[in-house]
Amino acid sequence: MDTKLKVGVIVVGNDGRALLIKEKLSKKPVPLWNTIKGSHDSGETIFEAAIRECKEEVSLDVELTRSLGVYVSEKEGKIRAQFKFLAYAKDGKTGTVTID
Repeated sequence: MDTKLKVGVIVVGNDGRALLIKEKLSKKPVPLWNTIKGSHDSGETIFEAAIRECKEEVSLDVELTRSLGVYVSEKEGKIRAQFKFLAYAKDGKTGTVTID
């Protein structure tokens, strides 16, 4: 069975606003708003993966503050476990980021 670990991060600034990214997915005709997410790489913890994804996707240093849960799905022999986190931007700022 194909099993993958994923991470998702909701980043909040000092002003209480959440960071959303606008991304174009190959399976969708229009860009969609989303939170930061990505895959866990071997050799790192789930926490390190969440911090790394924030740095890679939006060049933001974050501090994880809370776990929001783990969501597991199974479809056609594929299992996905996504660990969701709440994080604060270390510089206190959030904004809008578009990913092509």
